Amino acid sequence: ILIQTEKGQDLVYNAKLEMKNVDLEKARNENHQLRHPSIKKPQREVFLNDIVSGKSFALSTFKLYKKRIIKRNIKRILVKLHLIKVRGGYRITIVK
Repeated sequence: ILIQTEKGQDLVYNAKLEMKNVDLEKARNENHQLRHPSIKKPQREVFLNDIVSGKSFALSTFKLYKKRIIKRNIKRILVKLHLIKVRGGYRITIVK
């Protein structure tokens, strides 16, 4: 955990986590977001333009993530029909 404020420090210390010191330079080398801001994906502009032009959030996200959204919706339907059970994360059991 990289603590940057007093409030953050208070939250972390009050959580009673086991903390270990690490080499900050090594952390920077392993985490690109500590070296520079995250790189904006081209889809971000498409999404923002859709929202600004009045398109709904649902339509704008579906436009960019069709496959992911369709898979999630199919999974929800199969769970509601009791054809599959989801057990934490990616573990799926087919109901017989």
